[in-house]
Amino acid sequence: MKQRMMVIGHTGGIGKALTAKSRQEGWWVMGASRGSALDADPIDSELSVDITLPQDRRRLIEAIVENEINVVVFAAGTPHFSPTASVSESDIDRVLNCNLLAPMAITSGLLADSSKLSSVKTLLYVGSAVGDIGLPGYSVYGASKAGLHRYVESLRRERVGGEIAFKLIVPRATETQFNSADAAAYGSATGASVDTPEFVAQAIFGVITGKQVAKSVGSLESIFSKINQLFGAWIDFAFKKHALALRDLPR
Repeated sequence: MKQRMMVIGHTGGIGKALTAKSRQEGWWVMGASRGSALDADPIDSELSVDITLPQDRRRLIEAIVENEINVVVFAAGTPHFSPTASVSESDIDRVLNCNLLAPMAITSGLLADSSKLSSVKTLLYVGSAVGDIGLPGYSVYGASKAGLHRYVESLRRERVGGEIAFKLIVPRATETQFNSADAAAYGSATGASVDTPEFVAQAIFGVITGKQVAKSVGSLESIFSKINQLFGAWIDFAFKKHALALRDLPR
């Protein structure tokens, strides 16, 4: 019997690549996004939802149960890159609602009645390297992903030994339309490493099918994340070039 996956955010760069990879591996894939996949991006089933809306989150949960989904991937996200001084309250609401509050609400809704979830074996959340390493310009986006990281970690420990695996993957910069021109210029100016969506999708699929529960994409980023956890305030100087690159971007 085919494994059944739901990719929330299947029309984005990473979601699209993961959908293609999973179908190549023989999985049945249902996508859930505000938009629809193009004809050139085949998928087995689609659900049009806005995960920031409570009624749409309920529809999504119902679809997971009705379609006997085995793996749910939270790949939807809202980007944000700008100096913190220019961040509005609506920016904060928009980013946190999509990147943090929606995955939390969907997860709580799924776990509220475990009798309906006999098919679900894995919930995987797509984080970000800037959730582990605070970069200038990514204060709001990084905060949303840092919250997601700790949420998944807490879930994993709370439900240890249970039937559902809670997994996290932490990509670094990825070559998709997700990033603005300013963010791309900033990454280039600061020498950020960039992966293809296909490379990240391969890593995600490996985590889904393997025993690993958390994975950072990029060895240097993984090492720097650990250093940051231990000596955060002591290495602020290492980000001077990032602050200067952010300041020099055209306004």
